[in-house]
Amino acid sequence: ISGVLAAIRAKTMGAEVLLLGRGCGTAAISCGCIDLLGTQEGINIEDPWAGIAKLPPTHPYSLLGIENITQALDFFTQLTTTLGLPYSSQQTKNSFLSTILGTLKPSYLIPPTLESKALFTAKSVLIVGVHGLRDLSPKLAAAQLQKHPPLRTVHFETTMLPSPYSSAQRSLSSLDLARFVNTPQGLDWLDNVLGRFANHCDLILLPPILGTTKTIEILQTLHSHLHTSIREMLSIPPAVGGFRLHSLLIEHARNLGVRVFENMGVNANILSKKSALAVLCKTAQNEIRLQAKAYILATGGILGSGLSLTPTGVQETVFNLPVTFTTQSNADIFATQEISRIGVKADHTLRPVFANGDLILDNVYLAGRILQGYDQAAEKSGHGVAISTAYLAGKLAAKTCGYAENLA
Repeated sequence: ISGVLAAIRAKTMGAEVLLLGRGCGTAAISCGCIDLLGTQEGINIEDPWAGIAKLPPTHPYSLLGIENITQALDFFTQLTTTLGLPYSSQQTKNSFLSTILGTLKPSYLIPPTLESKALFTAKSVLIVGVHGLRDLSPKLAAAQLQKHPPLRTVHFETTMLPSPYSSAQRSLSSLDLARFVNTPQGLDWLDNVLGRFANHCDLILLPPILGTTKTIEILQTLHSHLHTSIREMLSIPPAVGGFRLHSLLIEHARNLGVRVFENMGVNANILSKKSALAVLCKTAQNEIRLQAKAYILATGGILGSGLSLTPTGVQETVFNLPVTFTTQSNADIFATQEISRIGVKADHTLRPVFANGDLILDNVYLAGRILQGYDQAAEKSGHGVAISTAYLAGKLAAKTCGYAENLA
């Protein structure tokens, strides 16, 4: 998400942008909601802004400052609203979203399919599974959700819907069903099988199957027919929410004129003393030299292959930027481990610097998990950092290329 959003930001300022990707990125395996800061010192928090104020100076949020973070989130919410999948927050507080395991996950910006107020105000809730979809056990989810103090008085019921496929079909995923519901016959199937529960409960909780592209239209259609609130639960990969967001942003980037090259990685670079001059990409036929005035490095961490583990340490894989690495570990296996914080050090303009703060490359900007100083999984801050750093990196890269902000 950091790469495509940085590309969109730079393009809205008038820059010519090429988005180069080795794969689809981690957005497509995420739940699709935007975690700003959900956990601090191992405890879920309601106010992410108060938590941000307590972060150490090495954290990406501390480098950015509140104003840049706020501008980035505003840009994202305006963009998604324009694109028909509006994200919003609950009065600047975290929402607590139900998962298929019956846990509650704190998140900040969420689409309408995940809005959680309906869960906490309902008196009766129906959790729905689908035969063949092994990811969700409605009875397990109901039993776990009812253990949370705010939900102890809620009456939970469960049911299993018949599979829309024959018994010979392999085990289903939420993405299989979401793709089916995106079709007219799939929406008719879901509408019909849920029809018998209309007016029998305050809320129906589903796995994330409300389509892959027409999600808001599907939700509105079901609401109008069933007269009952419907929400999705967060699920495991392949995660439909992240797939929706990734597809939406990539399509928008292409429509803006961003040239998108997929399945192509950088295998060499050409540098001057303090600037990146070009990168080299190898295809099946030849080697391509790509030259630009500015570069945004949004290649991710170890999972995204932006960082590579070697026998002697950790290596950044495009410009060979220095990566601070420590073998120190925490005895508590559930606590933050230092390896989770590794990355490239940056200054407040998101350009890479040495350990002493000296600038390395003056036209390279860092966005997302490639940055050091935070543990996105333990903090529940992954997409929040991605969006905030991408927005600033895209803006500063466009300015480096001579484009002003007045076209945004």
